[in-house]
Amino acid sequence: MTDTLPLRLLRNPRLGVPGVVVLPQGGFRRATTEIRAWPGHGPAPVLPLPALAAVAGVAWVQSVDGRRATGPAGAGVAGEIHALGAGYAVARLLMAELARAGIAASTVALMRGEHAAAAGDVTLACALDGGFAPAVAWAAAQCGAGCVAFVPVGSDPDAKQALAGFGAALREVPGDAGAALRQAAADAAREGWTLVSDLSWSGYTEVPRDVMQGYRLAVEDALDACGETPTHVFVPGGAGGMAAAASVQLRQHYGTAPVLVVVEPEHDARLLGAALAGADAVLPEASASGPEGSAPGLLAWQELERAAFAFMAVPPAPAGSAEGPEVQAPDGLALGIAGLLAAGADAEARQSLGLDSASRILLLPG
Repeated sequence: MTDTLPLRLLRNPRLGVPGVVVLPQGGFRRATTEIRAWPGHGPAPVLPLPALAAVAGVAWVQSVDGRRATGPAGAGVAGEIHALGAGYAVARLLMAELARAGIAASTVALMRGEHAAAAGDVTLACALDGGFAPAVAWAAAQCGAGCVAFVPVGSDPDAKQALAGFGAALREVPGDAGAALRQAAADAAREGWTLVSDLSWSGYTEVPRDVMQGYRLAVEDALDACGETPTHVFVPGGAGGMAAAASVQLRQHYGTAPVLVVVEPEHDARLLGAALAGADAVLPEASASGPEGSAPGLLAWQELERAAFAFMAVPPAPAGSAEGPEVQAPDGLALGIAGLLAAGADAEARQSLGLDSASRILLLPG
């Protein structure tokens, strides 16, 4: 651990321990083929951030511009990197629902709106926690399904506007994102709706698995665009879905993966907390049996507990503090920037992570 700056850093003591296969390769190949055939799909550009590299004392920094990941021009959240995971999971769910009604539909046909009439009989439920819920609402609108979004009271007005703009019905819930997810799950079970979440728990793994397979494609596109192999990848934590997808894809792409650093806000360092609990840690009972917003996702943790190089918790920092207006980005990218700046300014953290003037850094949004 280091305390020279307001950050906490833990090198993963279980790095390299054998574990289960969380994201089978066959599922990724299927997701890749289908998503790349979606109308308007295109990989997110990778942007160089030279001023940030200079401040951090590394060779280069590149970041994924998650705002332009997929979807038709002008589709708003369709340009968010979350759309690959949420969209793929939504389309797979609807494909299964329509199959039960005797309708054979592909995810590509669904995303083209070819089965909108039949999909209109299905209502999806989601909870606002970052960019995932707006991406679910976008995908539902693309396919013609209904969507009910549960949002914590006091949520960002722009996020609520994005949800409403894609036709989602909003239901405000007292409490945090975890409370919103629990209410979404309860109401979905009562109303016969279909829950869509990127958080996994025992008995709810297939949807989050599809989400992560979609995220893997975003990571693969970024790695293809980088040019040189990154030595380090900084990714936000959250429920762990994007970080776990990055972990799997880095290993698949390179064999010996670059150093993966999972960055979390100090007030919500659930992955660092699980790592600090040690090898015998058991996830909170709620995350093993039902949705709990304060715990890591079950599948994500099965990957990250053995494959993340380090876990870091940092206080919030302005996204543009080192690079200027062009770095203004979603909170997920700002968190990675804050983590890199904190680590770069701390001698002990630099040594622990192997950061030096030759390091090449890729920042992924969460």
